[in-house]
Amino acid sequence: MTRNKTCIFIAACTASLGLAHSSLAAESSYLDIAATLVGTCKFTNQSSSGNYELLFGTLDSNATHDAVKSVPVSYYCTSGTAASSIKIAGGDSGETLSIGAGSAVLPVTLTWSTPTSAGAGFAPAVPPITFSVTGTIPAARIKTAPAGRYFGRFPIAILP
Repeated sequence: MTRNKTCIFIAACTASLGLAHSSLAAESSYLDIAATLVGTCKFTNQSSSGNYELLFGTLDSNATHDAVKSVPVSYYCTSGTAASSIKIAGGDSGETLSIGAGSAVLPVTLTWSTPTSAGAGFAPAVPPITFSVTGTIPAARIKTAPAGRYFGRFPIAILP
């Protein structure tokens, strides 16, 4: 019986000190976690120069046909993000730009179609989105242009 009295005494002391399990007060709240992921698109597969290259090569000054070349352009976008437009030198498809050799210039009309597919992210197994930029130099301008190396560098942008 002494053992039972000791247990009852300990229980009574614990209760009077406010240490009984039922008298402990629990507090709860929440941890809010948030992040913002901005949809973006990034180019891939540029040449060793770090740029895309639309190379016409050597043109025949007695050309009977327009010079036409294309270059594939590839990019990745954040999952679910599609390009709203693609701009070259700030212009849209069908824009004519000039490449120069000294004071001489050749017009190059650029055309492309903006892909409508949304990106699937940047993971290594994800295939890029690809479209072609086609450049056309009119034969009539090739026939009258002076000899030289014609060149131009134009910014290309993907707008998500």
